[in-house]
Amino acid sequence: AGVVVVAAAALGFAYAGWRAQQRLAVELAPADEGRDVRLIGVVAGLPSAGERGVRFEFLVEQVLAPAMAVPPRLSLAWYAADAAVAPGERWEFTARLRRPHGSFNPGGFDLEGWLFERDLRAGGYVRERPAARRLEPMVWSFGSAVHRARAELRALLWARLDGRPLGGVLVALVLGDQRAIVEEDWTLFNRTGISHLVSISGLHITMISGLVALLAGWLWRRSPRTLALAPAQTAAAVAAVVSAFLYCLLAGWGVPAQRTFFMLLVVAAALWLRAGARPLLTLLLAAAAVCLLDPWAVVAPGFWLSFGAVAAILFTVGGRTAVRRPGWRGRLREAERVQVAVTLALLPLTAALFRQISVVSIAANVVAIPVVSLVVTPLALIAGALVALPEPVASLAVPLLAVAHGLLELLHAYLTLLVTMPWASVPLPAPPWWTVALALAGVAWLLAPPGWPLRWAGAAWLLPLLVWPAERPGEGELWVTALDVGQGTAILVESTAHRLLYDTGPRYSQRADAGGRIVLPYLRW
Repeated sequence: AGVVVVAAAALGFAYAGWRAQQRLAVELAPADEGRDVRLIGVVAGLPSAGERGVRFEFLVEQVLAPAMAVPPRLSLAWYAADAAVAPGERWEFTARLRRPHGSFNPGGFDLEGWLFERDLRAGGYVRERPAARRLEPMVWSFGSAVHRARAELRALLWARLDGRPLGGVLVALVLGDQRAIVEEDWTLFNRTGISHLVSISGLHITMISGLVALLAGWLWRRSPRTLALAPAQTAAAVAAVVSAFLYCLLAGWGVPAQRTFFMLLVVAAALWLRAGARPLLTLLLAAAAVCLLDPWAVVAPGFWLSFGAVAAILFTVGGRTAVRRPGWRGRLREAERVQVAVTLALLPLTAALFRQISVVSIAANVVAIPVVSLVVTPLALIAGALVALPEPVASLAVPLLAVAHGLLELLHAYLTLLVTMPWASVPLPAPPWWTVALALAGVAWLLAPPGWPLRWAGAAWLLPLLVWPAERPGEGELWVTALDVGQGTAILVESTAHRLLYDTGPRYSQRADAGGRIVLPYLRW
């Protein structure tokens, strides 16, 4: 078994290195930075509108002039009041390009890694002169059709939401597009530990595919002719996989969506082959499939949080069906136990990834999970289906969105009340790796099956992670740190007992500045 593990790790490392080498081979030459180049290409992905214009991905088809090597995928911004692009459109315009560049600060966002993961090997902005030209309204391909459908559905939803403040959350629940959620709300969701609910989760995809499977199985049983072709169970499994795949595409094909789809695919394949589907093997095969498609998925926090949550659920409830009590009280206690298990299991990961622990997470999730998953999300999904239909059916989405938004406002008020409590969330400095590993082992000890000796002792293994002190200057030492904030200054001076922060860098927009995006993450780190 050890040889197999080592061989699999070596094979995965070699595969990731090969994929990385392919991407590194394509880049913009340093001499071509800051030069204007005329390009023809197709808009890809889902464009994001901002305060000053629109940002989008661009697939380069042709470089007109001057002759230079341009990466095939670009991240471009168009700073104009009337700038508007749609997925699948073919454009010709002049762009000024630059190589990927981000700020280098411990604890900060790795922009270059994020761009590399998405195969965006250069960025830039569209020039006003010479004028841009839209050559074709739609270049048909599978990806273009998916993203055009997402963009049109997003526009229809926003039109029906009529500027409601939490409309971005509803759009995220339907389409997985979280860019319209303001930073203040993200801070609230992170501090209360419910960020996993304001995106497309495995629960939402499973719920939709399960309903489709029930409907398909019921219809399949209505006809003896269809039953002669295949069992109803097989037809339901096929319908579940197809519906999950289509919805995952509509939701942006993120890591949680991929994990859910591949787990459903493994279960469906086991049904087709009349083989048993062991939960742990299903989870591992799904993780392998995600890494095969995207080796850089492992650097995304969503990868570890998504697979970690499912692993905690399997570890907590797997093989213990015999001790479950029937009735709604038994199911409620089981749900509470699973929620506590997931919260404990993700505690080391959230401490390492986000450098904070939400003390009110359980109180927030006990209310937020049933409200968002069982009421708000179904209403939003039904409204999303209705807005795509002709009038007067489309107008039926308005009251559904109003009810869903009203519930979100009540939940928002409850969460705001929670974060006003002392110690609602506890910031932690960046912990050493061994404290995270020790905490994970302690969580596994705490969540072990009944009968495991001294389960409470696992809590002691969490202490190094929670109490590890931040590094400080020694007696008589002075640390001076110049943060990389771009065009501006942010200097941190530290002694044994004092800290002085001189300036906080530039402001980018009305809602974003270097203080919030660079200085605060570094101080938390």
